[in-house]
Amino acid sequence: MSWMEVFLFCSTIFGTIFVVSPPPAVHFQRPWFDIYDITSNADVYLMSRFSVMLTVQPLEGEFNSLNQGLWTIWEQWQCTLDCKNSNFFRKRFCQNRSADDKEVFCLGEKEAYKSGDCYVASSCPESCPDYQWAINCKNSCSNCVDPCNKFTGRCVKCKEGFKNTASGCDKECDSGEFGIGCMGNCDEKCGTDCIDRKEGKCPNFASSSGNSEMGDSSAYGYVIGVIVVLLLIAACYFAYLKKKRPVYVVTKPINVRPSWDAYMMIPKADFETSSRRSTAEEQKEKSSDKSSDFQKELLKNGGNQVFVDDGGSSTDHPDTIKIFSVDTSKQSESTSSN
Repeated sequence: MSWMEVFLFCSTIFGTIFVVSPPPAVHFQRPWFDIYDITSNADVYLMSRFSVMLTVQPLEGEFNSLNQGLWTIWEQWQCTLDCKNSNFFRKRFCQNRSADDKEVFCLGEKEAYKSGDCYVASSCPESCPDYQWAINCKNSCSNCVDPCNKFTGRCVKCKEGFKNTASGCDKECDSGEFGIGCMGNCDEKCGTDCIDRKEGKCPNFASSSGNSEMGDSSAYGYVIGVIVVLLLIAACYFAYLKKKRPVYVVTKPINVRPSWDAYMMIPKADFETSSRRSTAEEQKEKSSDKSSDFQKELLKNGGNQVFVDDGGSSTDHPDTIKIFSVDTSKQSESTSSN
């Protein structure tokens, strides 16, 4: 038995120990005994104790092989492993104070326990928010449809694009898979892999039969829509041109001939200008050589109005001459009255 073992044994049996360092002498003192009544006739009581001095001779080298170490600071309180016993524990370590490799000892306990409400400790799964699990809530199960088990992470069903309900749906769908629990098959739907793992969308160049028909219909509808828009634009353009045509007023007669009469049509916007007031007179002189052509047009059209431009061809623009058939007798009366 080493002197240290003797020291610990005596401290347990006899109480306070005074160590003479270094050994071989160990002095320990017994605590006081209870009060003892020596005799009923005595005026005092007896209270005694005794001391013992032991001489310890350690084995060769044993004393020098033991060093008293230092405790590290206590670790943080932690829950027990299952977090259901409502207990906390913490621990510390005995360290060597010197640089040598000698064995060290530290007086006291290396672990401590206390009771308490472990369910509110941050390190316990019971206190984790929804969709988090494990000690210290370090794992997430946000891909689960419903909150998972806070100890194991297991959940009932995964969201679209994820699988592995046993561990919080922590895996994405593999190539060729999609949908809830990755149960969808991209090859059956698209003929190739999907471009996403949630809805299983197909690439632009590949689609299911239903998607193909829908794509063709969309293309036809697009072409028809473009054609309709172009037609509407053209109709609006022609309506704009028609609305922009000038309105004409009739000036005084020019180039009066028996059985027919001619009038010059000029735009209203220009009617009040001095340059256009003489247009009828000027046109009368210019059109004298066209009277035979006018007469031919009049006869050919059966007395109906015709439009003749400066070049003699029928058209409709601001510089035309409008030919009217008139009654000769009324024209003569109108002339004589003037």
